[in-house]
Amino acid sequence: MDRGRQDDALPPWARGYADTARRLGMGISTYRWLDSRMSGRDSARRAYDRVLSLGGPVGMAHVVDCEADADQQTLRDYVTTMTGLLGRPVALYSGRWWLQPRGWQVADLCPYLWAAPNAGYLPAYPGDSSEHWSVDYGGYRTLAAMQYAVAPLPGTGACSLSAIRDRRVWEVLIGEVPVPTYAQMQAERWYAEEIATPELLDLGRRMCSALGVPLANFGSKGDNQHLNGGHRSQAWIENSRWCTNRTYATESGLTATEKRWLSAFDITPATRDQMLRISQNVDRVTRAGQLEELVEWYGNTNDDQRVDGWDNIRNAVASSDSSHLWHLHGRFRRKVMRDPEVMDRVFNAVINGTGGDDDVNAEQDLLLTGDAWRTEALISDREKVAGGSGVAGQPNLLRARLVGMEAKVDQLLTAADADAVRDAAMKAVLDALAAGGTSVDTAAVIARINEVAAAESTTVAGLRAEVASLRADLAEAAQAAADAFDA
Repeated sequence: MDRGRQDDALPPWARGYADTARRLGMGISTYRWLDSRMSGRDSARRAYDRVLSLGGPVGMAHVVDCEADADQQTLRDYVTTMTGLLGRPVALYSGRWWLQPRGWQVADLCPYLWAAPNAGYLPAYPGDSSEHWSVDYGGYRTLAAMQYAVAPLPGTGACSLSAIRDRRVWEVLIGEVPVPTYAQMQAERWYAEEIATPELLDLGRRMCSALGVPLANFGSKGDNQHLNGGHRSQAWIENSRWCTNRTYATESGLTATEKRWLSAFDITPATRDQMLRISQNVDRVTRAGQLEELVEWYGNTNDDQRVDGWDNIRNAVASSDSSHLWHLHGRFRRKVMRDPEVMDRVFNAVINGTGGDDDVNAEQDLLLTGDAWRTEALISDREKVAGGSGVAGQPNLLRARLVGMEAKVDQLLTAADADAVRDAAMKAVLDALAAGGTSVDTAAVIARINEVAAAESTTVAGLRAEVASLRADLAEAAQAAADAFDA
């Protein structure tokens, strides 16, 4: 629409281009270069006025390019204002080179990232299943649109060549599929009350460690495109005005707390080979009836363009949208979301292709290494973590130190409570003596109080020193775990 780097004016030929594109049946996406020359709100209003002048906003996508000197608040104000004016999401264009060093996490603001691959421009489009779709910045795990090259088309100069592999992304951007904004979802209490249980999050940490990917590659809470299913809580499904299916992924007999639990996960592996392997693993285990608590999964088992899956309730082949060609989806029965044994079996099914708690197939080409298991023993809140790939189970040193610290803190608090009781009793005695006109040897009382206080202070100081030492050990262990995980 306009680059806005010089006079921030809409080119005179823009309307003619838009009209011609419509006659040819082409899609149209408008574009705004965001910088610091005006506020985010004012910039969005100016861009929206130009969308109107081009015959929009119906049937028109919009992308904002943030790679100049705009700060995060300017970007947030722009996107919030523009999504409010359009009534639907927009795409964010920002390269890894620019966004990652700033540490901004903006996936909650804008669900679609449009950018070049992490590796830069490519000789040609790499395909819908390419690893070049994976990213690791801004809170995003995958690109929604890939600018794979800048190259001439026949009879043209250099063109920005982009691809969208999931048609739903384009449908949402042009308004064919109604999607609420995050502000609209957050206005309902059921969105904030959704819970990813500790056991589910622990499963995510373990799988990410085993696959050698960052924690951002695991997700459970759905974005604003997930309007039903396991990535939403049952309470949200039953009550939200935005829910599109009030029966899918619901169960009877749940408590109010259980209705708040999310029951699905997505995991994006590091390589195509890993994607095929974990899909084959979970396929084999669920078809064998060894994991009934996992009611569905979607992935890709044979590197084609068809999403594979299994409906574990009907015992039938299932499929889903094309995004599952590059990430694995699984959904649980909601009742089991606090059951660590179920999570253990899902972990072994996905990573090892085995169906039991400790059933490790020595002939299976496992994805885990000894280092991964040792790291898992530190970062998982369990007394002992099962071994694998020839590595024995590892004691959870981190948990042991936490338990020790908790005991010392309890001892410290007990001592403090005892001091408070003694102080209150002493005060009551002195008050009673004074009220009765009894002569009190104040110097002797004070000396005795000081004697007791000194002894108690020594005890408390010793306890505090032990707690400080435990905290230092804990920090060292946690850093070692983090370093091992990052490596």
